[in-house]
Amino acid sequence: MEILKRIIITIVITIATVVFLLGFIDKSNSGKETEKADIVYSIDDIPDDMRNIASLSTRQQDIICAVSKGLIEIDSQGKMMPALAKSVDVTDNGIQYNFTIRDDVFWSDGKSITADDLVQFFREILTEENEDDIEALMNVYGARSYLNNEGNFKETVAIWAEGNNLIIRLNSIDDDFLVQLSKPQYRLRKNVLSWEFINNNYTSLVYSGDYYISSMDENQIILHRNEKSNTDIPKVLSIIEDKSEDIALAAFEVGNRDIVVNPPRNQLQRLKEEGKLITLPSNKAVYASFNLEECAIPINGRKKVYSLLDSAIRNYIENNESSMICAEGKYYRNEESSAAKLQERKVLTNVDNFWDDEESITLIAENNVDNKELINIISDWIEKNTSYTLVVKLVDKEDIEGIIDEGYYDLIVFNSEVNSEDDVYKVIDEYNEELSIETWQEDNYFNIEDNMFNSYSILPILFYNENIAVNDNITGVTLDCNGNIDFSAIRK
Repeated sequence: MEILKRIIITIVITIATVVFLLGFIDKSNSGKETEKADIVYSIDDIPDDMRNIASLSTRQQDIICAVSKGLIEIDSQGKMMPALAKSVDVTDNGIQYNFTIRDDVFWSDGKSITADDLVQFFREILTEENEDDIEALMNVYGARSYLNNEGNFKETVAIWAEGNNLIIRLNSIDDDFLVQLSKPQYRLRKNVLSWEFINNNYTSLVYSGDYYISSMDENQIILHRNEKSNTDIPKVLSIIEDKSEDIALAAFEVGNRDIVVNPPRNQLQRLKEEGKLITLPSNKAVYASFNLEECAIPINGRKKVYSLLDSAIRNYIENNESSMICAEGKYYRNEESSAAKLQERKVLTNVDNFWDDEESITLIAENNVDNKELINIISDWIEKNTSYTLVVKLVDKEDIEGIIDEGYYDLIVFNSEVNSEDDVYKVIDEYNEELSIETWQEDNYFNIEDNMFNSYSILPILFYNENIAVNDNITGVTLDCNGNIDFSAIRK
């Protein structure tokens, strides 16, 4: 009897253990066991609202890029790549674009993607998105009239389909139009409003990208390769939320993550030496905006402070070259200023400017992780190498405008995504109200830039790099021109 009792207890314990362990097996909505992920990718926040794509972070937009495709894509070198469109012809003096849609692109349900699908998509986002987020479409003929209820979409807006061709006609020439169309918010989606509650609707949606969302919760998204996608790409992607870069890297070190974008900067050199780091240029720039009021630092003082900032960054880069590069007088990374002009700016920056009227320098910056690290680099160098005292105030972004109005600062250090002259103008608009939009239109861009540099009002400090920690068995990891992961190029 005692032996039988032990056998029964053992059986009960075994059954309980099996039931317990089964609870840890992920299941899709269909009740099938989730396949083991080929690639595990770390992200700092999984969004529950994917309707307004422009409001998402670059890493959150990576999800959109995996499950949807645009008309064209542009790589990090600026080369245009076919996506849904196999070609584009620009006619009528540069205002009409004819996109020929490929016949081998499909929705996740197997149906062909058509030019009519794209017309419907553009109608949806023109109606639902914020105008500032779809600037490219606001230059389409009839778009503003349609938004002002001056006609229906079909008869008013110059976006239409002719067979497998999508035709878009602009009001005026826009040399940046195709670059704008490569952004994630212009990637093809159906039922855009349903993406607002993606947690509830992902199973009912169809997807235009290489992957579809097979399951998701607040901590993880599982993406499966579409049946008609390239079979060379990984079959299953797992995107897991890690609340900090330190947590993500710790999981990477023990093999639980395959890709971690922008790991802690103090680990970059080690990862590079181990052959596990990919470093790519990014458009994230850092600037110094000086207070130009009469009571603030005079121009010789601004020259001195800027020189100190530059020296601090150069000293840091000597042992941390993967993290960032000095701006070298450029206002955006791919700026094509003359070599002579940039050399002149470099010489001016390195001149030992004399200024000892102030004992302290008041620096304002937005309170975020990047700025904390950057300000620590600058503060430590100034403390060790100069007699100046740097007074740092890290504040919320919404408080910066009030600080500018009050004038109680010497300089503001800020970062911004800048890839063109237009982006520089936006920086000017936010930090130098004296330069109006009318002035931009009347003056040559490089004259404006020279004025900013020579008056030491808004000055470029550095450009960050994008760094990606990648496990040894992963190849092909790269970013497109918008800084998004190109999952179609990854191999394992």
